[in-house]
Amino acid sequence: MGNVSLLSTDEPDTTASQGLAQENDGSGSADEQLLVAPLSPVSSDAEAVEDSRPLESVEDATTPSVKRALSTARAENTKRSKASQGEHIERELVAVSDGLRAIGERITSSTTEQNKTNEMLNAIREQTNSIQALLQFLKNKAN
Repeated sequence: MGNVSLLSTDEPDTTASQGLAQENDGSGSADEQLLVAPLSPVSSDAEAVEDSRPLESVEDATTPSVKRALSTARAENTKRSKASQGEHIERELVAVSDGLRAIGERITSSTTEQNKTNEMLNAIREQTNSIQALLQFLKNKAN
């Protein structure tokens, strides 16, 4: 990624190869100190010009490997989103099915209630007819 410059004596310290830097504690001469420059990317003039333009999206500032990772993450999110949508649709279908079942039960009970109501009305009509016939008989007898 970046360049590392090391200044060393004739015998380099092995800890530097492991990414460790010695601290200057004042013990030892300057030529015994191992200096490690910080890692920084080397940029060309063309990269500097590219970097100075405004970024329009996250992809403008990423490397191909990061772009692949973003693409993979998007694909996984899309899969999760589609699965979530499928689960949501399934829950909605169950709710609709439950609603239809409840409506069917109401219709059945409503039909049963309607039948009972019709039976009661028929019984009332029969009684009314009987009462009217009795009244007519009594009127005729009274005349």
